Amino acid sequence: MDALVADMRGGRVDMLVLLETNPLYTAPGFAEAMRHVAHAVHLGRYRDETASAAEWHLPALHPFETWSDLRGMDGSASIVQPVLAPLSDGRSAHDMVDLLLGGVANDPLGRVRSTWPALDDAAWTQALRDGVFHPPASVGAASAAAPRQRSTLTQALVAAEAASALELLFRPDEHL
Repeated sequence: MDALVADMRGGRVDMLVLLETNPLYTAPGFAEAMRHVAHAVHLGRYRDETASAAEWHLPALHPFETWSDLRGMDGSASIVQPVLAPLSDGRSAHDMVDLLLGGVANDPLGRVRSTWPALDDAAWTQALRDGVFHPPASVGAASAAAPRQRSTLTQALVAAEAASALELLFRPDEHL
């Protein structure tokens, strides 16, 4: 965080994209440093301090309104399906990263479905029904020698890093 704030103050950050976070409230010196950033975009469910200071505030979907996937430390996986249709015209953090990487399709289900190509229709339906499944080794099951399979978001970030000079920096939320 110190390096980011220093880069912001030094004018080395042209665009800052903040995904469902509020560093103006939690990080000392962030508000002053953000004044030196040409473009700031905030994706969040609330119009908080950071959203108010950003050039653009984009409404975020609640996690219950979109598709995602999770991976447990034991190698188990879970496909997160929406509980309800989106109540507003918003986007998820996955959607936002996909847009930043040049994606134009608004297909959260397709994005998650493409993460698990080894699951045929019957296995996909069973995974949704059970809530948790253990992917076959061909899908990257975790073992002592192999780390967890990368999430859809992480896969997109690795591909972007290899394909362009775009630099993305993720920091853990201090509240979790």
